[in-house]
Amino acid sequence: MKNLNLVALPHFVSVENLRNDEVEALIKRAEYFKKGGAVARLTSPVYVTNMFFEDSSRTHTSFEMAERKLGLTVIPFDPAHSSVNKGETLYDTSLVMNALGIDLEVIRHSQNEYYEDLINLKQHQKLNIGVINAGDGSGQHPSQCMLDMMTIHEHFGHFKGLKVAIVGDITNSRVAKSDMELLTKLGAEVHFSGPECWYFEEFDQYGKHEELDKLIPKMDVMMLLRVQHERHSGDPNEKKFDAHRYHEKYGINHKRYEAMKKDAIIMHPGPINHDVEVYVIEVNPRASRTVPFLSKITGIEMAQVATRVIMGESLTQQGYSDGLAPEPDMISVKAPVFSFSKLSDVDAYLGPEMKSTGEVMGSDHTFAKALYKAFAGAKMQLPENGNVLLTIEDRDKEKILPIAKQFARIGYRIFATKGTADFLRGHDLHVEPVTKVHEDEESKENILNELRNGKIDLVINTMGHDIEKNSDGFIIRQVAIGQNVPLITALDTADALLTSLENRSFATDALK
Repeated sequence: MKNLNLVALPHFVSVENLRNDEVEALIKRAEYFKKGGAVARLTSPVYVTNMFFEDSSRTHTSFEMAERKLGLTVIPFDPAHSSVNKGETLYDTSLVMNALGIDLEVIRHSQNEYYEDLINLKQHQKLNIGVINAGDGSGQHPSQCMLDMMTIHEHFGHFKGLKVAIVGDITNSRVAKSDMELLTKLGAEVHFSGPECWYFEEFDQYGKHEELDKLIPKMDVMMLLRVQHERHSGDPNEKKFDAHRYHEKYGINHKRYEAMKKDAIIMHPGPINHDVEVYVIEVNPRASRTVPFLSKITGIEMAQVATRVIMGESLTQQGYSDGLAPEPDMISVKAPVFSFSKLSDVDAYLGPEMKSTGEVMGSDHTFAKALYKAFAGAKMQLPENGNVLLTIEDRDKEKILPIAKQFARIGYRIFATKGTADFLRGHDLHVEPVTKVHEDEESKENILNELRNGKIDLVINTMGHDIEKNSDGFIIRQVAIGQNVPLITALDTADALLTSLENRSFATDALK
């Protein structure tokens, strides 16, 4: 690579002293390697050790992969079995590494600015080893910061004038501190949002703390931070933390995603707290299930086509031309099938993770009818008139209202416990009350007895996932499954079911 501006640093522990031209040169160098650029051959061995005194998956593995690709010799270091556990200082450990011939040490440590003792030596000390900071406590994370800068540069090509929101546990995030400092230096406009208890006034020098929903439509970059529970020891706010409330106030959901600029990006340093900072729908198109579904609806035997390609027969030779296959006349819907009745210890509350054990397909000339057939195939068949039991979290009460009204309109009687019943009655709906799981357990109006007596045709339960498996929500879900009562734990599924219930006349077509 000709005319390459290389950056030479004795240590890399912070972004504070990086010049803009150095940042640009580092990004260009990284982009060069990402595109497959050649690695210069070392004229002599360079030895590096990775000293991670805090847990890490991504950063530790990323450093070792980069070191090996650059031709460095990696010397293992295991903090759990090192002399640090015998009282040896980090300086003395580094002195030993230096004496053994180590040239570079990559360190992650829980202490803020641990590196000061290694780079600002006292008069009688001597240490000739390069230090790379892989994260110091809640201080700095320069390598993650540079990765973030590269990501933004790849997408936008510049930094000047970009609006970047840093959202979440800002006080405890070393990534946030490095990013806010360098983004400001590069000309970006930094904004903040998140719990005020995890925001220091000193951050005001970089940007203002604002309400998330006011920021989202204006931002080019939404940078979400992990809530760092491990750093909240002694913090009274940790005891009050509620994941659902946090997500509602500071997380990215579908509505907020739709409000973002079309070319805006979402960033997260990882690891992610699922359904806290961002609601994650896992994209996992498993070939064993997806290919047969697509083959059936398109009439193209994809497994056979792929096999023939592997054997050397091109798509053209098989009679396929460029472009998309003709759109089929029928609309098809794939629905998951669950086996919770056979897995008694598994909570039926659905999240992004995979819990289905199979799929069924419904096809018709309209989406609504195809959807109904898919529900029927998944054994979600309901009578034209029946009883629906609603056990709803407080956060979902406003969302359940139009669904409850639609069920009432098509002839269903609504049953609910007191809180949900009072809310719905306040909106002019007739509701049959039932008592809670542990109230009046012998009464026929007890929620579990109503289920066991066959009075309920459908349960809609959004009471959250329970790891301990002893909450009312978990017990209700398990009893519903045991009684073969259709169970829904997501309101969008309930809305889809209602759409299908209103369209019950079908078309038939011969199987091919």
